[in-house]
Amino acid sequence: MSITWGHLTLINITEKLETAYWDFYYAQQTFLFETKSLNIAKQILDDAHKRLEQGKISVLEQQKASAELSKRESRLLDALGDLRKKQIDLLLLIASPTLLKEYKIITVHPNTNIEIYSPTDSISLYDTLINIHPNYLAKKYELDKRNFYRDSFKGERLPTINLIGSYGIRSRNDNANEAVSKFKSKKDRQSVLSGGVEIEIPLFTGYREKYIMESENLLIRASEIRLKLMTHYLIENSFILQKRIIDLAKQIIYEKKSVEYHKKELQEEFIKLNVGKSNLNIIFEKEEDLRVAQKKELEIICQFHLHLIQLEKSKGSLLLKNKLETYKDNSFSLRNDLL
Repeated sequence: MSITWGHLTLINITEKLETAYWDFYYAQQTFLFETKSLNIAKQILDDAHKRLEQGKISVLEQQKASAELSKRESRLLDALGDLRKKQIDLLLLIASPTLLKEYKIITVHPNTNIEIYSPTDSISLYDTLINIHPNYLAKKYELDKRNFYRDSFKGERLPTINLIGSYGIRSRNDNANEAVSKFKSKKDRQSVLSGGVEIEIPLFTGYREKYIMESENLLIRASEIRLKLMTHYLIENSFILQKRIIDLAKQIIYEKKSVEYHKKELQEEFIKLNVGKSNLNIIFEKEEDLRVAQKKELEIICQFHLHLIQLEKSKGSLLLKNKLETYKDNSFSLRNDLL
């Protein structure tokens, strides 16, 4: 049973660590997007100064470029603050004194490739649950323990038989004084060996044990229902997560197309600006559209991987996926160094 609780503890730690990792990655990428947006705003402002000197734009347009730069500088500081917070959250889970003393922002490069995901059928999910899921194994252990406890009262309800015996000496006579005198004399004493059978029947035919067994039967029934409900929940939850993962994979494809379009649109707008067929307001609008599209794509990618983590947890295979658990002799156990 200690292994089961060890599994549950390690699963929760792994889930928190991986979630913190992807939260940090999201904050890191957001900071990079804001940095690129700020650099574009600086280039536009430099170009606006030149155009103002050449009389190609008004003072108001030049001030617009300056205001947009200030807005992006403020937004970058917000992104940097969130990045630092997410880094601290991640490092606290890693618990590395060396990294905690390092004030530089760390960088992570997770594999963001979206592999073709194949959903698992209900039979395979059930087979996985009954073999390795800690919650299922804990409930099953509780049910087995109650069955064993209930069965222990069956013997107490049945009558018990004891063989009894005694050994002694006697001497008797019609005259009491003569009997005592014979008892004192060894030659006149008689050795006696007797035996018998003693049957012990529970009071009132074992009502106490009967009621205890009935109570245990109700508890066993409740444990069976809890086990079935939990199994049903885990399977249904896995199905919901699988459907969501498939939808997120489709969304990522859509968002990638959107990002590519907005990149080309911004490039085309810069070309138009150079020939006098666009203005700074449109440039900033297109740049903002690109930034929003990039953040949306990033959000969906992170959600995809976080849902994969939740699915592995729901199936009970999160530790196996992260090589914290081993499979040997048709059973699963924690790695030796984790026991």
